Amino acid sequence: MSVSAESTTPRWRLAWLPLAAALVAALGQRLLDAGRWQWLGLAFLVLAAVIFGWSAAQGPERTASGAIAADSTKPRSWWLVMAAFGAGLIGVPAFAANRVTTLAGVCWLLGLALLVWAAWPDAPSWRWRIDPAGLRLSWAGLALLAVVVLGAAFRFYHLAELPAEMGCDLPHIHGNIQQILAGEYPVFFPSWPGREGIFFYLAALPARLFGLSHTSIKAASALVGLATLPSVYLLGCEIHSREAGLYAAGLTAVAHWHVILTRIGYRLSVMPLLVALGLWAWLRAVRTGGRVYYGICGLALGLGLHSYNAFMVAPVWLLLLAGAAWAAGWGSTMRRHLAGLAFLVVVMAYVALPLATYAAANPGTYLFRVATRLTSQEVPVPARPLWVLAGNAWRAAAMFNLRGDAIATSNVPELRQLGYLPAVLFPLGIAWAVRRWRDPGAASLLVTLPTMLAPTALSLAFPQEVPNAGRAVGALVPAMLVAAIALAELRNHFGALLGRLAPGWRAATMAPALLVVALLVAEAGASWQVYFEDYRASLPAANHSISRQMAAAIDAFAHEGNVYTVVWPHHYDGNAVRAQLTREALPPSHELPALVAGQPPLDDQPGKRMVILAPEDAASLALLESSFSRGMAWRYVDAYGRATFVAFYGEQ
Repeated sequence: MSVSAESTTPRWRLAWLPLAAALVAALGQRLLDAGRWQWLGLAFLVLAAVIFGWSAAQGPERTASGAIAADSTKPRSWWLVMAAFGAGLIGVPAFAANRVTTLAGVCWLLGLALLVWAAWPDAPSWRWRIDPAGLRLSWAGLALLAVVVLGAAFRFYHLAELPAEMGCDLPHIHGNIQQILAGEYPVFFPSWPGREGIFFYLAALPARLFGLSHTSIKAASALVGLATLPSVYLLGCEIHSREAGLYAAGLTAVAHWHVILTRIGYRLSVMPLLVALGLWAWLRAVRTGGRVYYGICGLALGLGLHSYNAFMVAPVWLLLLAGAAWAAGWGSTMRRHLAGLAFLVVVMAYVALPLATYAAANPGTYLFRVATRLTSQEVPVPARPLWVLAGNAWRAAAMFNLRGDAIATSNVPELRQLGYLPAVLFPLGIAWAVRRWRDPGAASLLVTLPTMLAPTALSLAFPQEVPNAGRAVGALVPAMLVAAIALAELRNHFGALLGRLAPGWRAATMAPALLVVALLVAEAGASWQVYFEDYRASLPAANHSISRQMAAAIDAFAHEGNVYTVVWPHHYDGNAVRAQLTREALPPSHELPALVAGQPPLDDQPGKRMVILAPEDAASLALLESSFSRGMAWRYVDAYGRATFVAFYGEQ
């Protein structure tokens, strides 16, 4: 549902106040970035938010789409729903054993198809139309296409080279996808620390076509990130306008937070997509009462539980969304939609059935990672946990404007999670939402933002990990939306002011739009610098992949003889090396804590051998040189000439 231009036209006498608020916010963010007078910078942001909230939110709030048809909210037939669960329950024994057998998978898909039929509208409102004159796109369609192309450039440019190193998680993910390609289909992947599997099944598709590699895994997450952009656009249209939807998609396309986490190959890349789709479907369902939207929302939330452990907040999120709608005065609407709400919960439960079955049978494995952060299972929770929680909540809230994630693979260490433009707009958008809290879209943003920050704030046992860009990635969507809405409101007010000051001047109508385009282009340029320069430089070894270099050296020697590695502290990641080998994996017995005289590779067996050493391991190198009189040591270096490892070649 759209809002008419007349209803959103601001009172021109107040139009300068939101613009002044934006300038105050820009100054406040500059003070925060400078690292001095930060208290003053925060005060300016609060002042800007107060001014903007008082002066900008003048239009009427959106309402429901009138009367709800008696059969439109409840499913087509509850017998279909019961039959769906009957089919799904056939697979429960296999799911509990962490296997998706052919029978279990087919029955679960059959149940899902029955739920789709139960959700199908009696008279679909959408139609596929082909213009005889050819394909035509509206200006919004063309702009969204440009945003997607821009997002693709950010996510696929130099994807194979950046990031180059697999790190500690990607080798495990590589192994999980390898299980699928080998014909094993787990519900949950219990390799440490335990992982939900939907991303691995998605990543198995390009791996099946082009081969499994570090690049294929990253390409899968980049494609998921690209699919997020039109989803964010739809959500922006639903909450505010097509203009805000385009701004939100554009800001997300170039956001270094999203770019980093959708190029790295982690399963958390799926979470923003499902948050955006779930929230869009929820708002459509509340406004229209359409059962298809309640079904889509349940599907998104159920799939989200298969995506990443931070999505465990989904049931709480749903309760808060319903509570916010009720508190905002939508109680009568929610009462008319009880059948739809029940259908949403049923669909979510059915989609999550395989994982829920496994979790019930293996709670320790499923909850292990969450328990290590929330309880004393791994390390003791610090004294005064409520104080720790308060500190975590503050650091999580400050990640947008002040200090972000400190882990180099997830962020330029401690750089705020938002770029400069969305950081300036963020408090203004929050003020807009607070002012219009009775609007279901605004209320949903106010609920979603803190809910999606909860997974990082609840890291009581490891408060030093807060903020964590990965665990808080669900908050990226509402953050971009509130920033985009503030930008749309500012453009509207600027246009109204110019139109009043210079009536009839054609350029006055174009100037605000051109200014917004210039701001977005500047933001894209700054984000390009952050990711392709600053992020690259901040990565370990300045983005040089030692494991890839080792794997290439081992592959080059594959047909000559045996390869051994002295796993001297901290220079060798065996999982990452093995994941990138094209030859057979090194036997575990060839990974040595130290060289021992008389034992391989220092034994008397004839043949060639290669031994990989840390460049600092002078003692092992001296022992090899004394044992192989005609041996040769080759020192490998990175792009800056720094030694990465030594390969010693010897023969008996």
